[in-house]
Amino acid sequence: MPLSLQTPLAGCSNLRVVTDTIPEHLLFVYEYFTGDLFDLVGEEGVSLAAKKTILRDGFTGLAALHENRILNGDIKPNNIFVDYEISDGVVHVKRTQIGDLEMGSDLPPGLNVRGALLGNPMWRSPESRAAARINLPSDVFSYGLVCIFTVLRQIIFRIDKEGLSGAERERIIVKRLLSYFGDGPGLVGFLGYLDDESARWRDLVLAVAEEFNPDDARQPFAMWNDVDELFRDLIVKMTNLDPTQRITAKEALQHPWFQDV
Repeated sequence: MPLSLQTPLAGCSNLRVVTDTIPEHLLFVYEYFTGDLFDLVGEEGVSLAAKKTILRDGFTGLAALHENRILNGDIKPNNIFVDYEISDGVVHVKRTQIGDLEMGSDLPPGLNVRGALLGNPMWRSPESRAAARINLPSDVFSYGLVCIFTVLRQIIFRIDKEGLSGAERERIIVKRLLSYFGDGPGLVGFLGYLDDESARWRDLVLAVAEEFNPDDARQPFAMWNDVDELFRDLIVKMTNLDPTQRITAKEALQHPWFQDV
């Protein structure tokens, strides 16, 4: 994202914008933060209330981006910066900002990014994986994965098995997508969203969908009964396979799960 696009975002305290430049050294200057969300989640003493505060403030930054029609395209815990301190073993959050805005894309109404595998593979939306039309809902899906990681300490699309080919890894990812997030209407909408340029991925999704059976059944996130019901509802709304049916960042901020922070 050009620096000129960051100027109108400077008023949002939850976005990590450039505060100064050092042209002779080609350097950008940012405010100092303690660390990022990926490292913080590994710390002991991070309460659920602190996690909710971080996720709410991150959503505030994402909503500001989207209100300005800017796609981040690389939402992941490493790009969510948190300023905090630890006192008596308890993490106290001061500020949260979404960063890495330099890779953002200005998307006037009616325009999309397409043909690009945006972002880190572990946090990528299904339409980005398919190199299909990518717009603001793609960030929301990725942020849903970040929410799961933050609250449950699970990276849904991390594959630890060694020696797999790219095709084998892709098939595992598709199976997890369909298992956790692929309800009927969402799957139908997603397949309709893909066009002929994404035909290979559409064929792969259909083939993997046929693999589920009573002995290898889907495990919808909506049915993870050991997870808070309101949190499940929020995630399901964020991770609808059909991009056109996902909750927006602004709507997510009004979700009941955030009411107590």
